[in-house]
Amino acid sequence: MLSERIQQTRPRSPHHGRTLSDACRELTEQVNHAVEQFDSGNSVFVEHQTAKSRMEERKAKIRHRGKQ
Repeated sequence: MLSERIQQTRPRSPHHGRTLSDACRELTEQVNHAVEQFDSGNSVFVEHQTAKSRMEERKAKIRHRGKQ
């Protein structure tokens, strides 16, 4: 009876029933993978401001696609 009550009150994400714990686990896996790639020399670190600028350029291109 108690386990049923706990399951009913457990907060769920609107994304396919994922819990916060599931999302944190997935994020941890992504970070670990990124660190492994960096450590092995298969990736390059990009400074925050550079990444931000590149993202803004990409967003601008996407926004202007339909206006051409």
